[in-house]
Amino acid sequence: GRSRDKSKASAADAPAEDAHEGGAQESSPEAIRPLVLSSLVEAEFMDYGTMRGVLERGMEEALEEDLEKYIAEQKQTLAVLCEEHCESFLGNMAVVSDLSSTAETLPAEVKVEVQRLSSGIQNTAVELHTAATELQRLRRVRDNVDVA
Repeated sequence: GRSRDKSKASAADAPAEDAHEGGAQESSPEAIRPLVLSSLVEAEFMDYGTMRGVLERGMEEALEEDLEKYIAEQKQTLAVLCEEHCESFLGNMAVVSDLSSTAETLPAEVKVEVQRLSSGIQNTAVELHTAATELQRLRRVRDNVDVA
């Protein structure tokens, strides 16, 4: 077979000659499942070559299971992130709200604290937005697979 970087290869790129040259392990459905999932999840666009490889190998159900598992893991990660930061976020919002209203009359030390809390809130919001964006992207991938 040809030598190449497996992390960048899609399932459709798996050469047919591998099965005849001692590479049967690489082209077996179980061996390429992580590559297929990675190709679909990490791609910015739908990889039709990968989907063709999935269909040609009869791996539709396995791919759907892998995607559902991946999405469930990502949802759990998002839920944990939200749960970990929710109380902090709400607490910081309350503190910032209270302090912001009187910021002009406060000493410099308190103004610095308000800025620190505000920065923490912004960082938490960015993390939550990033996680929500990832969840939306995963749903699009799932929808693309369902359509394919």
